[in-house]
Amino acid sequence: MDLRYELAETLRERGAFQAALEEYREVAAVADRVYGADHPNTLIIRHGLALALLGVGQAAEARNELAAILDIRRSVLGEDHPATRQTERELREATRPDTQR
Repeated sequence: MDLRYELAETLRERGAFQAALEEYREVAAVADRVYGADHPNTLIIRHGLALALLGVGQAAEARNELAAILDIRRSVLGEDHPATRQTERELREATRPDTQR
């Protein structure tokens, strides 16, 4: 699973958003089964998935995913955790009308 996640990250970073999205979706499903929906590793994978969704122009789905991640991170990690704040920033960015990813 770790190698597939790294592959998805690399694909996204190189702009291959559709291929990254496919990898993230598969890895997220496995992580959900193995770790559970609230586990930090699952949330990291889902966060990458949301960024890939932005990259392929599925902004509404990306915002929904980021909002769901944010709710979980707030309850599990707290408001001040760096991962929570990162998701807040990404969600704000995703809601800006001029954001293109």
